[in-house]
Amino acid sequence: MGKPGHVSKKGVGELWGEAKTEKVLLALTPTGKNRLDEMVEMLKAQGDENISRSELVERFARGLFDLPEFSQEDRNNLGKP
Repeated sequence: MGKPGHVSKKGVGELWGEAKTEKVLLALTPTGKNRLDEMVEMLKAQGDENISRSELVERFARGLFDLPEFSQEDRNNLGKP
């Protein structure tokens, strides 16, 4: 997703000064996908028009979101229903 009112050009970076050319396939559970979509919608509601699933993952990878601290108990319970 580019800047509002601006026509994107293939291979030209708009938000980060470099083009997004790397394709990555992510496999998520339905819950993970739904949560990602909820986070995107929450950011849009807060006025962030340049957000998409791809942009959210980009920001996460760039360290722009704080990661929660998990206790040992939380880590032991990851993946358990």
